[in-house]
Amino acid sequence: MNETTLSYCFWQVIDGSSSRFVTNIDDIIQNSDRLVLQSVRLSHEGFRELGSILSRCQKIHTINLSYNRLEENAELPLIFQSGDGAYNFPLEILTLKGNRFGPRGVLELLPFLKSRTTELQCLDCSCCDIDDEGGRILAEALEFTSVKDLNLSHNPIGFRGISSILSSKHATNLRSLDLIECSIGREGIEDIVRFLGRGNEVALEDVSFGGKTGEVIAVESMEILLRSLQNNTNITKLAILNKIVCSTDGYDDETLMRQRVADAVMKLICDTSSFQALCQSNHTLGYFLFNAPQVYIAPEKVRKAFHINRRADLSVHKKLRCKLQS
Repeated sequence: MNETTLSYCFWQVIDGSSSRFVTNIDDIIQNSDRLVLQSVRLSHEGFRELGSILSRCQKIHTINLSYNRLEENAELPLIFQSGDGAYNFPLEILTLKGNRFGPRGVLELLPFLKSRTTELQCLDCSCCDIDDEGGRILAEALEFTSVKDLNLSHNPIGFRGISSILSSKHATNLRSLDLIECSIGREGIEDIVRFLGRGNEVALEDVSFGGKTGEVIAVESMEILLRSLQNNTNITKLAILNKIVCSTDGYDDETLMRQRVADAVMKLICDTSSFQALCQSNHTLGYFLFNAPQVYIAPEKVRKAFHINRRADLSVHKKLRCKLQS
């Protein structure tokens, strides 16, 4: 595998002319499978030259353009200037992390994404200032792609943007969805529950959410989510990072609310035990990260669940790898 990596450098094409350096870069990129440009300060013309080079590539399957300040002068159209499918490289992974281009950038990227109808599998738009409007535009773009892994973590996108994505026709093809540090709230969790409730129609295996500073999740929403996963046949990895301190059904006893969530978590863990397996449980959860500082999970109960689980028939039923932070 050939990889071109440039980090923390400044590349500028003066007056649009191609220096020997740019020519060499052109040759290197043409013979690379992966292009990684992280924290590279390109000029406006430098981005244009990069787009021109990419238009002639035929081998690249991975492009990583993390933290390149693509938000400043509408550089995305310069890089991905061919929206008519003229690109010949089989792009599978596109990482745009840390470029705060917002909904305008998603709109500028739309023609390129629509041209990636069969190849693109992984799209990382974390830390890109994508809000609900950006989510709506992205949902439109995904209709034309084969994206299976979508990372929208650390964006201001809320439940409306998430709802747009989950209600799109393509959403059932998603394999992983990362919403860590997104403001999805109770409505967003309910959308996820409804989405997972579509059963085998949904391919989602890996979902992560929570962690937004100051955001809380209603106890009832968490209980519904955890119950919905007990017989889910697809989810193998679940990460939840949230403070869970509020209730919508009249309870105001924090100790009781925390215990309710702890009980729901334990039911989910024990659902992977050999006893449940013998009872024909369909649960497939293989990794569970639960970080809710206000919810206490008794270590001895977790150890007991693991002790039972070790007896499971691992050829049929996955052993749970659980990381509880409380």
